Amino acid sequence: MLGARDGNGWTPVHIAFIGSKFLLRNWQSYNQLHPRISQRKYLHKHYADFMKAVLEKGFNVIEKDQHGASVVHYAAGTDMITALQLLLDQGYPGLVNQEDKFGSTPLHYAAFANNTDAVKCLLNKGCEKDKRDCKGRT
Repeated sequence: MLGARDGNGWTPVHIAFIGSKFLLRNWQSYNQLHPRISQRKYLHKHYADFMKAVLEKGFNVIEKDQHGASVVHYAAGTDMITALQLLLDQGYPGLVNQEDKFGSTPLHYAAFANNTDAVKCLLNKGCEKDKRDCKGRT
């Protein structure tokens, strides 16, 4: 089930990342609908729990979508540093420098999103900071 793909080539975990990113962007309106959930940390905490559960079930963190992006790419492009750390701690060699179809690494995704915490995390995990994507960007 976790390896199933939709028409875009996304697995359930890819979709969870996309959905959580939407929820984070729209947190204020969500909070108005559900006033008891008043802290943004709630989502981060439970998202980390979700990631732990799917990783324990054997989710393949190196699996890519139709653009060649893995969940590590998407995690680097969000502000969910705990999820990024959990994924990188799975011990797959090269995961930190994995490229999508455009040559973009998780570091590119973090930089494009201006996510300094993810940039620091990726650098601490040994990513190559001079890798260029298909447009020559580092």
